Amino acid sequence: MYEETEDKDLAVETAIRNLPEDSEIRALLEANMAEVKMNCLTEYNDEEEQEVLREQYLEAGADRLGSLITKLLSQNRLDDVQKVSVDSAYREQLFKEFGIA
Repeated sequence: MYEETEDKDLAVETAIRNLPEDSEIRALLEANMAEVKMNCLTEYNDEEEQEVLREQYLEAGADRLGSLITKLLSQNRLDDVQKVSVDSAYREQLFKEFGIA
């Protein structure tokens, strides 16, 4: 693992140093070499990122629906509670009615 990181580290340095000497981007990258290396060498896991976003959206949706149901129950609108559980268009209508973003 250390050798692999070292190889990538050298590759980043070489790529920057192979840019034209008078290049503004080269000067910027060299001035921020440590940060550039860190960003280049940190592995981005798209699947993991997508899963985190999915969980966040699900949680936000659940919170939103929970708020709607709480408001409906407080007004004793039991038929509406049942309807929003299966009718997405009606659910969206009631989100607007109650100002739930």
